[in-house]
Amino acid sequence: PRPFANTNYGTDCIYFPTGNGKDLTFRIYIDPTPQASTELFARLKKFYSPATPVAGVGDEAYFDPQHAIHVRKGKARYYLDLGGSAAAEKPLQALATLVAGKL
Repeated sequence: PRPFANTNYGTDCIYFPTGNGKDLTFRIYIDPTPQASTELFARLKKFYSPATPVAGVGDEAYFDPQHAIHVRKGKARYYLDLGGSAAAEKPLQALATLVAGKL
């Protein structure tokens, strides 16, 4: 889905684990410019408050109240969710750092 009119659509990938694990949702948006990405990221952050900042991931990152991580790097914005558990924050941060390193 696109977050606002006249913005780019994102792409979702959902990974289904074997066994009893939680599904991993990965959603990414590529904006026209880094400035557009920065502005959209700031607008969207208001919907996910209170946001908990995460240092060292992309250009900017935070965990939302449901323990999903939101990241901005350059003109890319992405979201990773692993079932809404505080225990998922550490592995999500590691995965978000890996993704940011590939962008």
